[in-house]
Amino acid sequence: MTVNLEPESTTAPFGLLEGLRKLGLTQHQGRAYLALLPLHTARPSAVAKSAQLPRPNTYEALDALVALGAATVLPGKPKSYRVTPPSDWLPAAGKSLYETANTLTEELSKVQAPKAAVPQIQGWERLAGFLREGIHGAQDCLLADARAEVFAHGAEALKSASRRGVEICLLVRGGALPFSPPAGWLVVESPQEGSKDSCWTFDGEWALRYSGLGPDARGRRLFDPAFTGGLARGILGQVALHGCYENGSPEQRMLLRMSQDA
Repeated sequence: MTVNLEPESTTAPFGLLEGLRKLGLTQHQGRAYLALLPLHTARPSAVAKSAQLPRPNTYEALDALVALGAATVLPGKPKSYRVTPPSDWLPAAGKSLYETANTLTEELSKVQAPKAAVPQIQGWERLAGFLREGIHGAQDCLLADARAEVFAHGAEALKSASRRGVEICLLVRGGALPFSPPAGWLVVESPQEGSKDSCWTFDGEWALRYSGLGPDARGRRLFDPAFTGGLARGILGQVALHGCYENGSPEQRMLLRMSQDA
């Protein structure tokens, strides 16, 4: 059984998955909950099949749902989960989100403008720190357009993000990816080196653009979601151009989904 994760509605102003994400759930958590809801009680393998998620990501998503009160673990083996009805946990989640928003409003109103803005970051060490921060903090997707040697510096962090369920899409310029990508990554290798700039976007929220890897490296950290979304779509467009995917292929479906998110 596979459920429709975005059923049509004549009353809700947004899809169910989008609504759950507005309440703070990740994409995988939302998909797992929508799959478990009609099943009532199920083993992780059944949820993974219905939600069309990898099994390791399904276990993580279900455990997160338990922490949120959206599901409970049943005693005994094999391990099974029981869904919590929406009315028993969503109002509390919404109230918590509302209270958090009010607290943040008060605290953010106290933030003072910086005395001096430093729009450009110089030196690879500082840029590498921002890059690691972006990879470790990504929850949903990570897109990158960079030269082949750049990816060697973030290989382990990228693999760790992938194990958390982050969707990875890489455009590798001027050579092959210097390590074997795990299953599920979308990787395109282009012999064209392109520019010397590297561009990374994280969850469509912020981006890091930089040039070079040594002491003379410089770049910018961008927090404009609209601009970052444009960069993300640009990377996806380049991937589509170099990949030339067939209509209906898994890669094309992944590109279309990530383009909509961006």
